[in-house]
Amino acid sequence: MLPASLLKIIDTISEGFISDVTEKILSRIEEWKNRPLSAIYPIILLIQGIFLSEMIVLFDYSGV
Repeated sequence: MLPASLLKIIDTISEGFISDVTEKILSRIEEWKNRPLSAIYPIILLIQGIFLSEMIVLFDYSGV
C-alpha cells in the first residue's frame, strides 16, 4: 500500500505531463538502445553459500 502523501502527489500528475516527459526523453532512450556495444562486458557472479553441515554445502548461483 502506498502512503497517502505519495498517492496525493501521483493524483496531481496529469496525462499531459507524462506525455511531455516521455516525448522529451524518447530520443535519448533510442540513442541508448542503438549505441554500439563494447566487445567485452564483465560478468558478476554472486554466490551465496548455505552451510548445512561440515560435509554438505548448497550454493545458489545468481548471475547479474
